[in-house]
Amino acid sequence: MRLLVTGFGPFSRVIDNPSEVLARESGMAHKILAVSYAAVTDFLNSVSEEDFDALLMLGVAPTRHRFEIEFFGRNMRGGAPDVEGVSLPGTIDSEAPAIFGSTLWTPVVVNRLGERVAVSRDAGDYLCNDLLFRTLSTFRSRAVGFLHVPPFMAMSKASQLEALKCICSELNLAYANGEYEPVQIAG
Repeated sequence: MRLLVTGFGPFSRVIDNPSEVLARESGMAHKILAVSYAAVTDFLNSVSEEDFDALLMLGVAPTRHRFEIEFFGRNMRGGAPDVEGVSLPGTIDSEAPAIFGSTLWTPVVVNRLGERVAVSRDAGDYLCNDLLFRTLSTFRSRAVGFLHVPPFMAMSKASQLEALKCICSELNLAYANGEYEPVQIAG
């Protein structure tokens, strides 16, 4: 499986974004995005379905203490400005549904990961959710998912890298074994 991993650069009080470090050191093909709506648009315009089989996007959640897989991208944005000062509150796409379900987190993968991850049904209302929703909308025939990671002071870099490599391995194994049926979760 051709797995593409993304991470975000610095923003606000997050000078060294763990998602950037993890994406770079994952051993997978990766892209780093600035924390801006324009960067998300540029990313979506720069990749095609032929570039990857699965897309794992990472973002830091400063208040979390473990990895959390996101099951939904919601068609909404809050009012917080991005690193360029742009604020786009409201609906992301007026012609799209209210929610897209992740297509990366299969029952097999979620069960195998067990206690290594928590499950989240709310990716927030900032760039993490924006990226997840827009990517799910754009790449409907690819496995797409988002993983929130904690700051390194809550979970060490070494522990996070080990856990991320395990997640990537499980994704590859499920794909190789033909176990890839997207998880179906009611909103």
